Amino acid sequence: MKFEKYQANGNDFIVLDENYTHKSLLAKKLCSRKESVGADGLIFFNKYQNRIFFFNQDGSEANLCVNGLRCLGLYLYRHNILKKRRKINFGNTFYYLEVYQDNPFLIKVIFNKKDYSFQTKTFKHKKIYLIDIGNKHLVCDKSLESKLSSLVEIWPSYNINFVKIISQDKISVKTFERGVGFTLNCGSGSLASSVVYHKLNLINEKVNVDDKLEIDLSTCTLLGKANFVFQGEI
Repeated sequence: MKFEKYQANGNDFIVLDENYTHKSLLAKKLCSRKESVGADGLIFFNKYQNRIFFFNQDGSEANLCVNGLRCLGLYLYRHNILKKRRKINFGNTFYYLEVYQDNPFLIKVIFNKKDYSFQTKTFKHKKIYLIDIGNKHLVCDKSLESKLSSLVEIWPSYNINFVKIISQDKISVKTFERGVGFTLNCGSGSLASSVVYHKLNLINEKVNVDDKLEIDLSTCTLLGKANFVFQGEI
């Protein structure tokens, strides 16, 4: 079995052709950091259907992973499948991958223009926000990070994002991803947090996230790096 490994802002993934059965079990096996290759998730790409299937480290399937999309973009670029722009089916939703720069490799993920809505809840006398942008995210202030276990217990199907607003043009996001745990970066969590806080009129449409991602809600784009790590065979 040949594989390639990529990372986007420290969020790392194994990429395989889609021609494998038992995808969930394979993800749990290959993503183990102590017993195998190790990664936050496993990406299967079906080039005939132009479709991505994504599984978390624990074997659970997800319908969106923005950092995974950027890593897939680099995989397709290295294999001459992506030249400049390509439409990808992820969870029965279509996204565009657009190469922005070659060296260092920067790629845009373009979302369907959508007026995302969210629910407002109260937790420990503070506002939290529930939003579904293709996968489910809970967005809250960084001060609630010490309450992580309670948040996960009450909303187990959500990724939990702890946000600090630095300015109207910049935020910091720390994400506890369902099926993985805390990761070095989460693209969809950054997008979800940006959508919520912009709708609350706390940040601008264009926002920098941790000096790693540039999000422009006016054009529904997310720009960031992706890197090839290594390839192998097991």
